[in-house]
Amino acid sequence: MEKKSKLIFALYVEIKLMNNVDKKIKFFTERVLIYQKYFGLLSYEIDILPQIKDGTNASTLFNDGDLGKASRRVTIAYSLGFINDEKTTLDEIDKSAFHEICELFLGKIRFFAEYGISPVLVDNEIHSIIRTLENTLFLEIKNK
Repeated sequence: MEKKSKLIFALYVEIKLMNNVDKKIKFFTERVLIYQKYFGLLSYEIDILPQIKDGTNASTLFNDGDLGKASRRVTIAYSLGFINDEKTTLDEIDKSAFHEICELFLGKIRFFAEYGISPVLVDNEIHSIIRTLENTLFLEIKNK
């Protein structure tokens, strides 16, 4: 068997051996990273971990001290109850990953509101978000 075929076979075996929960966690992680890249949120380092307490499908946890820095670290935590539920579909997991990246995308505005940051900075952040949407979502919709 050639080298490439062995690698493909090894990946196939690895995926087959993974249980459904592991597959869902891997899928959630992959989708978070895809949406991070899509929205250009590459200055964020994202830790993707299980949530200690269930109650929501997932959550985004900011280190407020990092919001003003060029490189920031956040945690996106998924609910094990949500992931473990046999009724939870990949579409629901995908939507949850998208939701958490939107929380990250808009999180600075929440921070500004909580700490009474100047309206000029809020306006700048809103326009930064709009420019990102113009360069991503708008182009996709325009070309349909």
